Amino acid sequence: EGLSASVKSIEAVNKGAQKGTRAILKEVSKYTEAAIASADKLEKAIAGGKSVAVNAAMEELRANVDALEALLPKDAWPVPSYTEMLFMS
Repeated sequence: EGLSASVKSIEAVNKGAQKGTRAILKEVSKYTEAAIASADKLEKAIAGGKSVAVNAAMEELRANVDALEALLPKDAWPVPSYTEMLFMS
């Protein structure tokens, strides 16, 4: 809801921004849905106990979350980034 409200606010101020802001919202929505589906796959793979399926589902989930992280501003990302986790002291 926050992102879609932001898109509406931007469009209200700048009618020409509609195409670009809607494209970003569409990308975020696409990767969010894909991440949710990947998380479901991962849960099923874990329940099935097959390590190959677990690894594949983890890689798929990671790719979708990485894509989301790249689209969203750093201050809007609710969890530490991969880089932040690697270099925490």
